[in-house]
Amino acid sequence: MRSILLAVLFSAAGLSAADILKVHPVNPARSVTAEDPIRFELELDEPADSARVDFVVPWCKPVQKLQINGAYHVDLEPMGDDKKHFQAELTIKDYYGDGYVVDTRVPAAPGDFAFEPVLMRNGRESRLPAVKSAFAVDIGNRVSPINQPLVADGKFGQALSFDGEKSIAVIPQFKFCPDKGTIDVLVFLPMMMAKEEGLVFFIQSVGEEKWTYQALGILPSSRKLQYYTWDGSRVHKIVSKELPDENWVKVTVTFDLAAKQMELFINGESQGTEEYDTPCGGKKSRIEMGGRFHAGKELTQLGQMLVDEFRISEVVRDGKAIESAPFATDGNTLMLLHFDNPSPLKDDSGK
Repeated sequence: MRSILLAVLFSAAGLSAADILKVHPVNPARSVTAEDPIRFELELDEPADSARVDFVVPWCKPVQKLQINGAYHVDLEPMGDDKKHFQAELTIKDYYGDGYVVDTRVPAAPGDFAFEPVLMRNGRESRLPAVKSAFAVDIGNRVSPINQPLVADGKFGQALSFDGEKSIAVIPQFKFCPDKGTIDVLVFLPMMMAKEEGLVFFIQSVGEEKWTYQALGILPSSRKLQYYTWDGSRVHKIVSKELPDENWVKVTVTFDLAAKQMELFINGESQGTEEYDTPCGGKKSRIEMGGRFHAGKELTQLGQMLVDEFRISEVVRDGKAIESAPFATDGNTLMLLHFDNPSPLKDDSGK
């Protein structure tokens, strides 16, 4: 976390092999927080008219832009008349990746960010290879304006309690199988019907060229659930019957690319099928429960509910099955959340 990041940038587009970018915390004795600036130092073999460092998310394909403090780059200032040495300091107060891939809700691990030097020489722009961060960033405001959901009594042990106002749960990245699978969840809805749609879960692709998702929502002014997918150009949806008042229900959704079908089950009863001919959600995906933090800036589709037992599998399970105990894991389980203390979002799948 505290080590200096040093990279030698090899010759490309006329750039010298001696060009070096250093990125390191100003105070190496501390982790990078909202009070700790980082320093950029660029040493060039040949002079440049100007230089900047662009921010990117390197593990996305294609590479996506990153905003730090609302900007996509930092301008470097020359350190001498020879214009071979440039520097800048930056204190990270906020960050957000285009494509909804990183934001301040979760600390950034080493390698999550990359810094790409851009030079101007004689009116021509040249880019040096991007350098990945060697330090983590935890600016400490990842739960604002989001409140983490409370823990309440569930059907089996503890459940997450979403207030429909500011609380959501986020799992920033996990392995998903969009070609075939099953999502099981236990849901308890209050008597009061909401005027706007609330989300039980929202699973979206991360770092892929085409943004796709799967979602389970509560329809406004009703006790109906809606399972829907977005394949990049079309929405497919299945709407359930009215759910019973103040009772736990088991919701199962299945999707199968080979069979070209998705299906919704409530308490073991099929609510219908729809076409599923394009994978939705990526092999790397992000889960949001209880609502969405749209574009890293706005809380939307907040729902009031209890959620217990959440399982994602890479096979199509029997949607008619009703468990009399907490969900179990097996070799086909990708994620299993019991929401029990002390770590409600701990994955118990064993993967």
